[in-house]
Amino acid sequence: LSFIFYLFYVYILSFLFYLFSSLYSFVFAHQPYWNETSPTLEQSFIVENVTVSKALFGNLEAGQVDYFKLEIPDGLTIDSSLFIGGGCSEEFTPQLYLLSPNTHANAVTFALPKGYGVTVAQGDWKPYSGHGLNGHKGPGVRQTLSAGTYYLVVQSYNTSGFYLISLSGSEQSGAGPGGLEAIQRFNSCK
Repeated sequence: LSFIFYLFYVYILSFLFYLFSSLYSFVFAHQPYWNETSPTLEQSFIVENVTVSKALFGNLEAGQVDYFKLEIPDGLTIDSSLFIGGGCSEEFTPQLYLLSPNTHANAVTFALPKGYGVTVAQGDWKPYSGHGLNGHKGPGVRQTLSAGTYYLVVQSYNTSGFYLISLSGSEQSGAGPGGLEAIQRFNSCK
């Protein structure tokens, strides 16, 4: 009887480990943060410690923009990708932009800081499943930057949905307010 109890105990522990690791493995790769809203430059979501990998989750309505402010040290390579939640409409295809100082200003429909230009993220939307996420991976930006203040901007044109900006960096565990709950919301797009 004790051997059966032992097997049951091992089974339960294995199941709980599998469940925890599949649901929250992304947490240990990228620190998740929930951005309630950041629709203007003045209300930008401030990304702290930009050398640590982050998963920045948010929700956009049609025509809405979210700003993320980054203080970049000299020579840092920013490697970011945009994802959309698996339960989101196929029409939800937001765009990711990098706003950089002292560059050419392209025509965009949102506010730019004076003297800033725009890099439009490149890439096609492809199904993605991994690190506890289900959705589509889309455009990204990879660029080595000089020291200064930069912004990532996500803009939805046609419909609403949940997005994630992935920022590469050193791997450290941790999460911001609402970050863990954002993973489930992202997957279901609700």
